[in-house]
Amino acid sequence: MAIPKGQNKFILYLIVALGFIAGYYYHTAFNVAKPIPLPANLLQSGKSDTLAPFKNLQIDFGILDNNRYRKLQIYGEQPVNPGQTGKRNLFAP
Repeated sequence: MAIPKGQNKFILYLIVALGFIAGYYYHTAFNVAKPIPLPANLLQSGKSDTLAPFKNLQIDFGILDNNRYRKLQIYGEQPVNPGQTGKRNLFAP
């Protein structure tokens, strides 16, 4: 018994549609977002927006005193002039 040509395409589309549905279900059911781990001291204090860890932050600006940094030169237009960008409005009067 031969399968009619129209029914053959229907079966193919049905298989593809079921594949998309199964993939969507797998993606939504098993791809659960994992919580971001927080340091224990933030969890105990109840404050997650504190800047206390940066209290004793020291930044070394010694690289700015380096001769290689001082010899850097600016090439080109300063400040940069963006000029005319984009297309002209075709619908403007």
